[in-house]
Amino acid sequence: MTVSVSLFGEYRKYAPEMEFRMDLPEGATPLTIAEKLKIPPSPSLWVLVDGKRSALDQTLHEGSKVFLFQPVGGG
Repeated sequence: MTVSVSLFGEYRKYAPEMEFRMDLPEGATPLTIAEKLKIPPSPSLWVLVDGKRSALDQTLHEGSKVFLFQPVGGG
């Protein structure tokens, strides 16, 4: 299956482009993407799938749009 991936913040350095398509096996998850890109799993790795906050183990589907980013704090 093919999904769209967007990387933000610190995670942009793990791919040559900020937005790209990725072919994944059926049953893949955002963690699968992180592992393929060699992004270390951590509490600061947040995921949106199709515009909703998601867990790293959520099953993806054909055409899913996946965003990997770090939360930003400020004051």
